[in-house]
Amino acid sequence: MVRPDAAASRDPQDAHPAMRELLKQMCLAVRGGILRPFRPARPAGCPEPARRDAVTSILFIRIDGIGDLVLSMPAIDALKTAFPGAEITVLGSPAARDLLAHHPHVNRVLVYDRGAPLGKKLRVIRTLRSLRFDVALDPFDSWDLEPALLAGLSAAPVRVGFASGGGREVFFTTHLPMPRQDHHISEVVSGLLAPLGASPVGINPRLHVTQQECEEAARFIEAEGLAGRVLVGIHPGASSESQHWPEEYYAELIDTNVGVSVVFPGAVTTDITANSGVDIPSMDTVDQDSIRTTSPELAAKIILDGIEED
Repeated sequence: MVRPDAAASRDPQDAHPAMRELLKQMCLAVRGGILRPFRPARPAGCPEPARRDAVTSILFIRIDGIGDLVLSMPAIDALKTAFPGAEITVLGSPAARDLLAHHPHVNRVLVYDRGAPLGKKLRVIRTLRSLRFDVALDPFDSWDLEPALLAGLSAAPVRVGFASGGGREVFFTTHLPMPRQDHHISEVVSGLLAPLGASPVGINPRLHVTQQECEEAARFIEAEGLAGRVLVGIHPGASSESQHWPEEYYAELIDTNVGVSVVFPGAVTTDITANSGVDIPSMDTVDQDSIRTTSPELAAKIILDGIEED
């Protein structure tokens, strides 16, 4: 198995982490000082449990990675349980539309592309304001200002979020302190619902798929001769550099799960496959650039062929 040297793979930008952290905190302090005068003079507070029937429209903001959205699904379920008569709108990244297309508790998905031109973003904001939400929720537990700003611009009378630095709290009518770092993200997001009187329904997310999608998956498994076997799905990579899993961890995961078949349901990068601990002969006959953008079916087949021949 290939084990890349940790020192050789270390990011050169990590040489002065304390200095970068100090500069970040200074910038956040300045930003907070600028924004603080704009905080609401009289916060609207949160709806009383006895008045839950008055909440008819809820905005849930999750414009970051697809993984964070998946882990926020228990919170969406808890919202529907607490406010069964309310419509739930999710403001999400472009990937959110397909992911939530069949979610029974999501009535509407609005796409907000953080890389889009300003004009396109303004059109989304106008749509938010036209929907007249009763409650807006920003579950980000970071210093990122954009989702908090969107909550404020929605003009919902009740806006809940974390006061996680740099003046984000000025856009909320009710803000919570930063959660502990050792909490699971599903627990963090569900904890944001406490001021609304909504109780968590668990932390395990559930993806909702169609019968057609189930049948397509079953046909793929049958065609690969995997029916009845244990399958482990691995989705390598992450949108944030700090969340990237080292390639050698994938290799160890594969090596320690003898007797199972590993499927990469997405693009396969050459770096990960080269360090996977598995001989993948198909790599010699497949164009390297095409592997990075291959279909889930081809990506899975490349890995499965390599494991079966190893």
